[in-house]
Amino acid sequence: MTGRAGLVLASTFVATISAGCYGDKGETISVPGSLAVGAYGDLSFGDSCMGSKADLCSRETVDAVDAITVDPPGALEVLSPGDIPADLASLWKPSGMYVVHGLAPAPAATLCVQARYSDGTHRKACSPVRVDAVAHVSTYLACDSGVNGTTVAPLVPPGATLQLTVLLFASDGSGLGGFLTHPIDDAQLTPLGLMNYLWISPPAGGALSIGSRLDATFTETLQTYGPAQVTGVVPSADLLPPTILEPGRQQEIYVADLVGGAVACQGLSATATTETPDVCVGPNGELSWDVVGNVTSFAAVAEGTCQLSFGVAGGNASPGTFSVPFYFVNPADQGRDATIDGSCSVKGQRTCEATREAILVCGTLTKKWALSSSCNGKLCDYLSAAPCAAGSDCVACR
Repeated sequence: MTGRAGLVLASTFVATISAGCYGDKGETISVPGSLAVGAYGDLSFGDSCMGSKADLCSRETVDAVDAITVDPPGALEVLSPGDIPADLASLWKPSGMYVVHGLAPAPAATLCVQARYSDGTHRKACSPVRVDAVAHVSTYLACDSGVNGTTVAPLVPPGATLQLTVLLFASDGSGLGGFLTHPIDDAQLTPLGLMNYLWISPPAGGALSIGSRLDATFTETLQTYGPAQVTGVVPSADLLPPTILEPGRQQEIYVADLVGGAVACQGLSATATTETPDVCVGPNGELSWDVVGNVTSFAAVAEGTCQLSFGVAGGNASPGTFSVPFYFVNPADQGRDATIDGSCSVKGQRTCEATREAILVCGTLTKKWALSSSCNGKLCDYLSAAPCAAGSDCVACR
């Protein structure tokens, strides 16, 4: 730790980080739980009270820092924000009172701050920090909606902008925090703050291969593709059976392109077509419509199974297909739905579970709703109007 960390501050600091009211006269500290060797992170500390005297908790300000210690002392150093390297300062504005800088691997370093507060008390708070060398580098790609749940490739249409975030890992695979300058070969990328970049792909198409000074095994090729390279189209939706829609309601569908078996991060323009116009149509009643931004929707017309097909404009791949059965329910019946362990009054009475996934029965002894049977993806619905006599077959799966 440098001598700068032990200086007594002449100015008054207001606590910027707090974890709630732990009680009066307490101090809280905020520092990265893990830090890569060579990386920088924020350090903040202050009164732990977020309440007021009415909450039996009074929040004070920091008048001076008595001492900042690191054990072991060679693991990291504490700096003033103004002492970070110029190239780092051009991209990052620290939000803490101080900055921590990882120096050498330490599996369990301890950082402690003791300060004098405006009420005259001297308080000390400590936090563990793991410091480790970077063994692996990877990137997280900001992709189209519906794609991030799948492993994707850095493939985009010509002229598109691809955003990527650099992630750091220790040799055991655990993530490392902190900020580093030039964690990857970024000469042809546009910085978007620290550890984040934009690749503006060539309008005429092209590729860019990048590596990392931190990980000799890391390599990634950012590349454009066109309709001729598309080998398939994969539509998907965030739906769990039973799917309940309302007449005219819009349901989102996500579309991803396959390029040689890899899922593209961003897709080309596509066309959607309904194969069941009596059940579902485009968002404005179309039978065929353009997919903008790889997210589209269909409108429910009648209860049934909606079938859609998707194709890339100018592509040769077979259209991707999407099929989803959905139900309409009587709004007046929804007030009859119940939840497991909810109170009930008539022994043996049956009702539908709130998500319409199962039939519930009113327990004889507990007077609580319990599972009677699952509908296995079908809809639980009511066969008669309320009320329903005990033991009557008022509900069924359909």
